[in-house]
Amino acid sequence: MKARRTTTTTQVIADWAEARFHDVSPLAVADIRLYGVTVLDAGALVERAPGAARLCFLGAVADLGDLLGARMVLELANFDAAVLLVGRWLVDVDTVARPGAFDVRRRARVVLACDDGGTAATVRFAHRAEQPEARLAVGTEALVLSTLWRAARR
Repeated sequence: MKARRTTTTTQVIADWAEARFHDVSPLAVADIRLYGVTVLDAGALVERAPGAARLCFLGAVADLGDLLGARMVLELANFDAAVLLVGRWLVDVDTVARPGAFDVRRRARVVLACDDGGTAATVRFAHRAEQPEARLAVGTEALVLSTLWRAARR
């Protein structure tokens, strides 16, 4: 089931960040990258204007568990939102698998955003690179990001 497109501030940040990564980053990301986001113009953020916010690279780890003890997480308190960039193989819900076969998986870049309003995700598949889509922010990465965000904001 495909998630409906939402217009929450968190989803807008995820969409904006994914648009920035699409300009400079390959879809096949090998590590897990953590960024801080400072919103400069909320109105321009909706339009995905490049100058609407600033992305600050905080660090990269090979394993998600390494984020839990990383010093870079302490920096999140200085930002309006946190963004996690991950490369994954995801089930393509638009492609129907043959009977008895496994679901079709495709290379994708997943951008998770977290702020005080919650967590949101935007996914861009390699075979449909011009069509990013909002997804439900579920799974281990979303849980770790929201946990780190809450811990940093205390």
